[in-house]
Amino acid sequence: MSSVRVRMYRQGLGDCFLLTFPGRERESHLLIDFGVLLGTEDAKRTMRQIAHQIVEATGGRLDVLVATHEHWDHVSGFMQAEDLLGPDKLRSATCGSRGLRSRAIPSRWRWISAGLAH
Repeated sequence: MSSVRVRMYRQGLGDCFLLTFPGRERESHLLIDFGVLLGTEDAKRTMRQIAHQIVEATGGRLDVLVATHEHWDHVSGFMQAEDLLGPDKLRSATCGSRGLRSRAIPSRWRWISAGLAH
């Protein structure tokens, strides 16, 4: 691959983008946001389907996660599909200028605020 590949998942308001960059030894993958609007019908099923697609595209490894901000529609998928895209699958992460402070976000995900893989 000689250029960046961009995949957009349009699951409802929060949307997410998977960017894949070429590399000498392997591709690198960056995921921007991963959530769905609160109250969306079958939200967990939808996010898990998308997570399976992301795992297939990345081989189950994300190099960078960017959560643009802490709203549910931008981060809910990380809880809804944690077994597929949980913190152990990430090399590094960042979240906006305020980090993940919402009580809606489980504490095990708040390390993203520091921009560090655990």
